[in-house]
Amino acid sequence: MAPGDPEDFDTRMQHLAERAVREARARFSSELDYSLASVQVLERILAQLCRTHRASPLDPAALADQADLWGAYLGEVLRRLRTAAWVLGSRTEGPGVATLLFSGGEELYPPAWCHRRIRNDPDQAEDDVWSKLQALHRRGFFAPPELRAPRPARRGLDGRFLPAVFLVAGAVLAGLHVPPAGSARAVPLLALGILCALVGAASLADPSVLWAVGPHRYRLTRQARRHGLLVWVGALVASAGLTAWLAL
Repeated sequence: MAPGDPEDFDTRMQHLAERAVREARARFSSELDYSLASVQVLERILAQLCRTHRASPLDPAALADQADLWGAYLGEVLRRLRTAAWVLGSRTEGPGVATLLFSGGEELYPPAWCHRRIRNDPDQAEDDVWSKLQALHRRGFFAPPELRAPRPARRGLDGRFLPAVFLVAGAVLAGLHVPPAGSARAVPLLALGILCALVGAASLADPSVLWAVGPHRYRLTRQARRHGLLVWVGALVASAGLTAWLAL
């Protein structure tokens, strides 16, 4: 990737991705729509380019152009899964490398992935871009729900039933503390009720919160578990504070 104005590099890569969409339709009769599933379509295109390259090798400049084209599209898909920006140059790979820099400081190199996929042996599974994406998912690299591991379904309970149970339980338990006020049993009931209500409200937006402390927490990604635990800790702190205030 040739050096240029860093401020324009992000826009240039977005334009390349748009060109990749048009080229996929014109050359390969394939639709790329920036969805997660479209990476499987991209992998098939790269596999075809790999076979073509082995039959009639591309010169280095043409190979680099193809890698940048398809890598730009792959990067734009990744950006829709987690906030990132295109930068030219990498802390570890050196200057001139098209790099996707994420908000946490992590780097990925989609054009380099596509370069290896086209250049290397088509049977090398580690170069499969769809497999790379799945490996990132297993490591918990992406937090959005589209890449989050499926939540366990138990006894037909869906994502809205259990949060509602928590909300109702919270209201009932908090209500039980009223008579007789100030008794030794009233304060724990109030605290538990507030905790249930807070967790229930949070899980309406993200049902995986409920599974973060359960026996099926291993079914969530590492980031999903961390997020769920933080919600529980925040709810505990908030319930303790509210209970102390209301019990005065």
